[in-house]
Amino acid sequence: MAIAMIMSTVLFGATRANAAELSENVITSAELSSKTIRPYQTVELKMGFALPNNVANEGDTSTIRLPEGFAFYTAHEFDVTSPQGDVIAHAKIDKQAGTLTLTYTKYVEQHSDITGSIRAAFVLSSNDQQQGTREIILDVNGKKVHVGSIEVKPSEGDNPNELFAKYGYQIRESKQDMMFVLRVNGRSDDLQQVRVTDQLGSAGLEYDRSSFEVLKGNWGLNARGEYELQNVENVTDQIKPQFSADGRGFSMDLGDLPGKGVRVRYKAKVKYAPQHNEQFYNTAKMTAQKGKEPGAKAYVVWQSASGEANGYNYAIKVAKTNEDGSKPLAGAEFSVVRNRSGEQVGTIVTGEDGTGSITGLLRDDYTITETKAPEGYEVTNQSLSVTADDFDASTMTATLCVTNKLKPEEPKPEEPQPEQPKPEQPKPEQPKPEQPKPEQPKSPEPKKPAQQPKQKGTPLASTGSSVLIIVGVAVVLVAAGATTMILMNKRRTK
Repeated sequence: MAIAMIMSTVLFGATRANAAELSENVITSAELSSKTIRPYQTVELKMGFALPNNVANEGDTSTIRLPEGFAFYTAHEFDVTSPQGDVIAHAKIDKQAGTLTLTYTKYVEQHSDITGSIRAAFVLSSNDQQQGTREIILDVNGKKVHVGSIEVKPSEGDNPNELFAKYGYQIRESKQDMMFVLRVNGRSDDLQQVRVTDQLGSAGLEYDRSSFEVLKGNWGLNARGEYELQNVENVTDQIKPQFSADGRGFSMDLGDLPGKGVRVRYKAKVKYAPQHNEQFYNTAKMTAQKGKEPGAKAYVVWQSASGEANGYNYAIKVAKTNEDGSKPLAGAEFSVVRNRSGEQVGTIVTGEDGTGSITGLLRDDYTITETKAPEGYEVTNQSLSVTADDFDASTMTATLCVTNKLKPEEPKPEEPQPEQPKPEQPKPEQPKPEQPKPEQPKSPEPKKPAQQPKQKGTPLASTGSSVLIIVGVAVVLVAAGATTMILMNKRRTK
């Protein structure tokens, strides 16, 4: 739990030769998270402390002891630290003895006015204790510290009409493991074709596949009204879980259960070091032929002891404005993811004053991403970070200031202008092919005798070749005529 440190730095002389148990009572206040306690229930003890100046030295111890009948929930070791991360003391819990011992470091010799607080969970040391009111008185180095009274109540018992249930618990001696249990057919109905499905809820959980155990038998209620499985048969080798593709769920076919009950038990591991009061959950459902489909959800709140502020009591606040910071902006939305587990733990929405917040956080590292911008503004693209050191020690709040830019104005579409009529250009006429006209027969004209061209000068000189041709033709005709006459005379003489 948080150690709120108030100190002024002072250097002291040499340390004592031998470490010792402080005789002073260092516990200044103590309170309980509940006024009642039942079997298996944890109650948180919160203690404020202050170290006397110039008294404590390196190696000195303070021992806090619970009253008889109560025990610390886990055997645990942790460091009590300052907000700057300096180790002030090493703490060790002995579960059986019911003690928490602080061993101081050199820090207590170099600082003064040291104050802080520690939280640790405790339970009943036996589940069969006498009921009634008990006083919680701590023994601190032999000094008595009255915390208050607590009422020891009986177990609430289980529902005798139960058909299906799921529960989980932290494995005390483990730093990261928890156990989940499915209880099937507590009221011993006649069930056919029974099937159970299971789904991890918290992002930081994973199945330990080697840890599955399936037992079959008859459920009965003990003296405290709690179910116990009797006539047990181990059927782990016969009934196997079928895991989903992403490995975050499984189904299991249990077959017919005529008045029989089944207990499925498995471990789940946290993939990182869980913090005090961190909550984990998963869900399950049972189906049967012609029956109801009851579902169940199991929660496990991790209990340890710590000298840091690790409860669900921190907040992240976002202040949203325009770019120059003059106008608060409403309607912005942010997702908040815890870096350690990768799980989204919530959403921040800004109101009219431009602010929004998320509470109930662990002191850890977170990533904040804007998922929706205020109307008319652009979404901030970068992711914002909050570290464990960013939380204010007094307000337990980390504040972020985020600005947004206005969206650029959309260009307005141009209004269509009416078109001006264009003068039509005369189109050139295409030449049409002429149709052939039938020719009319012409009446023959009487030939006129050709007129001889008038010759100027002597024509013989220019027509010598024509005269020779005519003379040649005449000679041929005369010869042909003579030949014809000779032939005719010969025929007559025969």
